[in-house]
Amino acid sequence: MLYIMYFCSMLLNKNDMQGKAITRFFLMTVLLWGAIAQATAQKLSLSNNLLYDAWLTPNLRVGYSLSQHWSTGLTAGFRPWPTDDETSKKWRHLLLSPEIRYWKDTVSVHHFFGANLIYSHYNVAEVKFPFGLYKSVRDERRQGDLYALGVFYGYSWPLGRHWNIEAAIGAAVGFTKYDRFQCGHCGNKIGNDTKLFAMPQAALNIVYNIPGRPAKMVAADEPAVKGFEPVVRAVPGEDAKVINEACELLTTDCSDCHHEALRLLLTVADDERAQNALGVAYLLCGMRQEALDCFRQAAARGNADAQENLRHLEGATQ
Repeated sequence: MLYIMYFCSMLLNKNDMQGKAITRFFLMTVLLWGAIAQATAQKLSLSNNLLYDAWLTPNLRVGYSLSQHWSTGLTAGFRPWPTDDETSKKWRHLLLSPEIRYWKDTVSVHHFFGANLIYSHYNVAEVKFPFGLYKSVRDERRQGDLYALGVFYGYSWPLGRHWNIEAAIGAAVGFTKYDRFQCGHCGNKIGNDTKLFAMPQAALNIVYNIPGRPAKMVAADEPAVKGFEPVVRAVPGEDAKVINEACELLTTDCSDCHHEALRLLLTVADDERAQNALGVAYLLCGMRQEALDCFRQAAARGNADAQENLRHLEGATQ
């Protein structure tokens, strides 16, 4: 995930040996991260921060899942413009940001919390930041490095087998070391400085998942069941939060979500209201006999949804 960095935007000087070394490190890091993800045979995701794009900075995040609830990722952004060193206004930078996420339901679905490290090499001059921030940058050029530690919260909406939309917001604290120059195109150094800072983080990501999520498991190999969509809906009551969270997961086309719903429902299996949803979870996870048992119990208690599901399932079995 990439972030709008209000503290400063950065520039890599193409004649600067340190800049060239950082660029090589940036490329090697991205390639190594992708190789590790492929070698571990985990599910990959590629994402682009649309907010960062709006600031004319190409960016990419590569992520992969570590387990049902944990994922990691690496964000990289690079803005080479303006390429003319004689231009006074400068806004070029390189950004690297590794991160770790915890997903409340399952990876790539709904709520997540995370922490990230941020590194940036920058060169900025004559830039007017929003809300009157960092006014001194308007009159001089600053070139240096930024280091920060951040935390964030986000939410991910599955849009289908391959696509997600993510929104995230957070904050970061850190320090920056930079050299100060008289103007954007001259090399007259007037000093250097080190400062502590705090900055916001924000992202609106479009995500592509590799491989895509499996199609919904509804025993499509059996003609009489093919196309059958089991009925599941929320139940009333403030104490039915777990059941209703599971019902929401069961309405997606995400196989991982179905298994997470089954896990949740098994914690409330003694609740009569959970039996139909539990049957649907069993069915979508490929456990037909367990699904039949749950539907029969719920149908015997007068649950209309369970009766409908049982009618379709038993009809397909006969």
